[in-house]
Amino acid sequence: MHSHIAAAFFRSFVGVMALLLCACGSEQAPNAGNHERPAIGVTAHKVTYRREVLRIESVGTARAQASAIIFPETGGEVAEVLFETGSLVEAGAPLVKLESREEELAVRLAQVELRNAEQLLARYRRIEDTGAISDSQIDEGQTAVDAARLSLERAENSLSERTAAAPFAGHVGLSDVDVGARVTSTTEIVRLDDRSRLYVDFAAPEQVFGRMKLGDEVTVTPFADDNKQIPAKIVELDSRIDPVRRTLTVRTEIDNLNDALRPGMSFRVVFKIQGDSYAVVPEAAVLWGSDGAYVWGIDGDQTKRKPVTIVSREEGHVLVRGDLPENYQIVFEGIQKVRDGTTVTILNQSIETPLSVGAAANGAGND
Repeated sequence: MHSHIAAAFFRSFVGVMALLLCACGSEQAPNAGNHERPAIGVTAHKVTYRREVLRIESVGTARAQASAIIFPETGGEVAEVLFETGSLVEAGAPLVKLESREEELAVRLAQVELRNAEQLLARYRRIEDTGAISDSQIDEGQTAVDAARLSLERAENSLSERTAAAPFAGHVGLSDVDVGARVTSTTEIVRLDDRSRLYVDFAAPEQVFGRMKLGDEVTVTPFADDNKQIPAKIVELDSRIDPVRRTLTVRTEIDNLNDALRPGMSFRVVFKIQGDSYAVVPEAAVLWGSDGAYVWGIDGDQTKRKPVTIVSREEGHVLVRGDLPENYQIVFEGIQKVRDGTTVTILNQSIETPLSVGAAANGAGND
C-alpha cells in the first residue's frame, strides 16, 4: 500500500515539473523572437537647406514727384485767372496775372531812357576822332547806357512779378482766387502737382536695414482697388532709424503715366526679404511629443529622435531649426512604425521638391 502511495506521489511531482517547464518555455519564446524581428521598411527624405523668406506688409502714402503751392510774388488785384482746375500746364505757363499798369509804364519809361542814352553815346562815338569830345564825356555816356539798361531790367522784373507762373509742368488743383480779388504775397493761389510719377513712402521694420537697397522692387496695392498690384522701385532710404517706432522710412517710385492714381492715396506695401538658412523637411515627417516637435533621423540603419523647432510653414514643407546636417536622411513615410533605435530599411528615397520654397526664394528680390 505504501508503494502505491509513493508511486502516485512521484507521478504527480513529474506532472507539475513538466507544466513548469512548459510555462518557462512559452515565456522565453517571445524574447528570443525580439532579437530576430525583421527591419522595418521606410521612405527616407534628404534634408536640404535654404534661407527663410520673410513676407512683410506695411502701409504707404503717395505724394507727387514734384509738388508746389503757388503764391504771388507781390500783392495786388487779380486781373486774370489763366487755368482751369485739374488742367495740365507746361513749365513757365502763366497761372494768374495781377493788375500791372504801373509796372508796364515803368518798363516803357525805362525803354525810352535806354534809347536816349544809346543815341547820345552813338553821337559821341561818331565825333570821337575829331577831338570835339573828351574821353571823360564818352565814359559818362557809356555809364548812362549801362544805368538805363539796369533800370529797364529792374522794371521788367517788377512787371514779371505781377504774374504767377508754373515752376514745372503739372496738374493744377482747386483754387479760391477769382478775378477782382485782392491778394498778398501770402495768399495761396493754387497747388501744382507733377504726378507723372508718384512716390510711395512707407515705414519698414528695423530688421530690413541692410537687406534692402536702391533699385529693389516691392509691390504696392491701392486700398481703392485691391485687384491692382503695381511694381514699385526703391529710390531712397532714410538715413536713420526712428528710435520710437523702430522703423526705417523707405521711398518707392511708381509710374503714373495713365494718370490713374493721385497724390495722398494710401497703399498696401508688400515685400520679401531673405533671412537665415534653415533645414527644409516635409511637414508629414514632423511629429509632436510632450517636449515639442521632432523628426526620426536615420543613423546607419537605426532611427534616432531629433528634436526640432519649427520656424515657418510653406505648403506641405516646414523650415526647422535642429541638429539636421545637409543631406541627412530622415523618415518620411512609415514614421508611425518606428521608435528610438528601430532598425529600418530604406525602401525608396523621397524625391519631393519643395516647389513653394523654390518659388518663394526666387521671388525674394532682396539679399
